[in-house]
Amino acid sequence: MRRFDKKINIEKVNLLAEERFLKSKNLINENIDEVNMYETYLTEAKYDLNDDNEVGEVKRMLYNLALENLPQFNSSKTGSKAISNDNKVIFTTMILPKGFLSSTYVPLDYRSSDYEIWTNNVELMKNYLMSIGKNPDEYTFFDDKNKQLN
Repeated sequence: MRRFDKKINIEKVNLLAEERFLKSKNLINENIDEVNMYETYLTEAKYDLNDDNEVGEVKRMLYNLALENLPQFNSSKTGSKAISNDNKVIFTTMILPKGFLSSTYVPLDYRSSDYEIWTNNVELMKNYLMSIGKNPDEYTFFDDKNKQLN
């Protein structure tokens, strides 16, 4: 084998090893559907942030990226499903315009059913549920210590 061929092969192997390492740490993700969604938006966008719809779409894309990548929204990082849920709701109401709340799916952590939600702030969670058109009286809330808060 020629010396420069060996060098090229070693570089390729190192790149593959680095890619495997980054994937194992969830630092890179090749989600084709997500890429296609962004490509569709970018090809159809007007890029005019004076338009409220454009601002809303940009905020939604930033929101989705944040939910997937920031440790504040991951219950395994925060050590608490209640804190994770509260962070998601605070962030959602803070960054997304009111019109987008009802059409946005926030991946909350549920207890044993879809009507049992982890939270440390019942009023915050009830206000959020009302803003997306849900009846908060149908839900039961539990804190970090598995104590019912209703």
